[in-house]
Amino acid sequence: MNLEEVGEPLRADEPINISSDGEVVPFYFESPSNNLNSDQQSPTSSFDVDRSDFRKRRSSLQNDGIVENLTVTEIRWFYKEDTEKKWSPFIGYDSCQLEWKFQKLVTVGDLSDDDDVVLVRGGLYEVDVLNRKCSSVYWSDDQCDVLRGTWFYQSTRQPLEAELALKIEKEHMDKFKGQTIETDGIISAKTTTVHHLNVGEYHVDWYSAGDIYLYWNTTGHRLARSIGQSIGFSKASTSGYKLLRGYPVIATLEDKPPPVSHLVFVVHGVGQIMDKRSIIKTCADFSKGKHKVIKKHFPELLSRGCVHRAEFLPVEWRSPLQLDSGVVATITPEKMKGLRHVLNSSVMDIMYYTSPLYRSEIIKGLQGELNRLYSLFCARNEGFEPNNGKVSIFGHSLGCVITYDILTGWNPIHLYDQYLSHERRVHPDLETVTEEQKGLAEELQEARRR
Repeated sequence: MNLEEVGEPLRADEPINISSDGEVVPFYFESPSNNLNSDQQSPTSSFDVDRSDFRKRRSSLQNDGIVENLTVTEIRWFYKEDTEKKWSPFIGYDSCQLEWKFQKLVTVGDLSDDDDVVLVRGGLYEVDVLNRKCSSVYWSDDQCDVLRGTWFYQSTRQPLEAELALKIEKEHMDKFKGQTIETDGIISAKTTTVHHLNVGEYHVDWYSAGDIYLYWNTTGHRLARSIGQSIGFSKASTSGYKLLRGYPVIATLEDKPPPVSHLVFVVHGVGQIMDKRSIIKTCADFSKGKHKVIKKHFPELLSRGCVHRAEFLPVEWRSPLQLDSGVVATITPEKMKGLRHVLNSSVMDIMYYTSPLYRSEIIKGLQGELNRLYSLFCARNEGFEPNNGKVSIFGHSLGCVITYDILTGWNPIHLYDQYLSHERRVHPDLETVTEEQKGLAEELQEARRR
């Protein structure tokens, strides 16, 4: 389907329709590019966004206004790491991109694999809107859930589950669409509900178009409400959760990080195979430290219009390598196996690198990973090279040694070849070798080949 033939693009402040059965009624639209480069046209101009209109509209929803369909900027997308209990909101630019992609998915239906992905979190992650998953771009085994938030708990700003929020939204629009929102936030014990909805283990009471409360139907909560109301407290004040429709903070296209101007590769040292995620955590710590330093010493870099940003990418070179193909692990004695495993996974890396049989494999492994990451980064950040982006390599321990050898071209095997050639010229009788020497020569040749 050619979207250009259907109609005008969807404006950022245009509402999303909810049908009577609770489904999103799609619009045809064009969304701005996912590319975050500064040399391309700003997506703001493509959508003719009026920021003041956003603020006025959000203010009207919180005070006196009309119940209308939620706009793209009032919906907020969230992600939650496996180790976290709370949902974290995407920045405004990412949330708008995800909502536009979601609407396109609803409109067109099934999308191609490439078209279904949205780059988020500074380009380090991508979201599969269809499956609601956020995955890392430059490293593996890092995936988390994604949620589209429309209704929220007022106290925590945490979103309601998607299915529950959809049912509440449908009921709210069927009952109150077009009505005036009047709320003072005070619910007395004598206040009567104007609408009620049972949703599984919850129920929702509407005291007005702007005062909506969620209650649990568990025995404990019902008992607390009964006791509270018997002594003069309102139902809402005893066990109710006030709900907000639409995220309290408007999502704007201006809320996005500047393009990357300095790319830093972080190369790990020995022992990485024991904890593959440690290098990822290290890069995250570097990024947090970078933000603290900028905030304290370079606040001008936080201003809008800044075109500088440093990004840290982890380079995990150890795990893909075969090396001895597990031979050392099979011959490791069972006694004190824990300590031996630590030594095999750490100190052995140094022995592998100093061995002529495995050194070349390690060198090629790190070279290949650096080239892969850089090519992938440039493909997703087309303005990096034209804008003379800088590249640095931060190596630790053995990673620093390997990086130095790659950059300088130092190779002990080449030095040995030079020495052997010299000795052959000085001592021609060395051409007559023993069987043991032939075996060593074959091993050396194998090391060169690898």
